[in-house]
Parts: sequence; C-alpha cells; structure tokens
Amino acid sequence: MELIEIQLNAPGGPSLADVLRALEPDLREVPWLVLDLGEVVPGDDLGPEPDLPERVRDSEHGVALTYPELDAFARGVSQVIDGIFLGGAKDPSRDATIADNAGRATHLLAIVDSSFWLIGGPPPMIARARVVFPTARAVGVDRLASLPYWG
Repeated sequence: MELIEIQLNAPGGPSLADVLRALEPDLREVPWLVLDLGEVVPGDDLGPEPDLPERVRDSEHGVALTYPELDAFARGVSQVIDGIFLGGAKDPSRDATIADNAGRATHLLAIVDSSFWLIGGPPPMIARARVVFPTARAVGVDRLASLPYWG
C-alpha cells in the first residue's frame, strides 16, 4: 500500500464525501471497516447510519460497512474530526497497531483531528489521488503512528 498525506491548512478542505467521490471507482467494490470514529459534525441528514459513532466506540473489531453505506454516512456529515476507515481488511485486531491493521488492508482513509488526511491504496489509485489532490505528499508507514486508535 502506498500512502499520501493531504494537509488541511484551511477550512473547507476535502471532507470524507469529497475523498470518496474523488476515488470512488477504486473504492466502490471494497468492503469497509470503520475502526475509529471520533467526533462527527452532523449535516442535514445522517442517512441510514446516525448511530455509527456509538457503534464504532462499542465495537470489538470495528463496524463493517458496504461502500454505499459508507458513502451515505459521508454525505450526511459535514465534518469528521478523527476517523480511520480500512478497505479490504482481513482480521483486524484491537491489540494490533494501526500500522499492523493497515498492513492487513488494501485501502486506508484516515482523517486526523481535521488537520490532515492519510490515504493509502494501490499505486494506480494513489496516482489518481495525486492528480485530484495536488498538494498531497508521499509518506511512509511510520506516519500511521500519529493516528488515534480506539482511544
């Protein structure tokens, strides 16, 4: 998995819905797992998953969502403060580090304190992400250590 970071230096940076929309062809067929979901600022309609933050907090291994469910949730919130979303994850463990769990996945979307996004995936997807988000920079797996995790 290649990783890029997108700093959000100003309000109005890409939302979860913006990231999903930009990368949708690469994300649509992937099963998703929400590992961490901090504060969420609701939009007009939280859609079919209004209790998702509570479900994630109470979960043993995260909450599984299809892409349409994740997309509906993303369109219903105006801001995610902290969130870790793994695509194609195999056997995540609460005892493992986020780097270990990300290593068991094909895709990663993580927003940290509304300050930056980490996006991980196959090289062709990351190449497309760099076109959509030209300020993105490559980062190493060690950057995952900065993520909040089941905190």
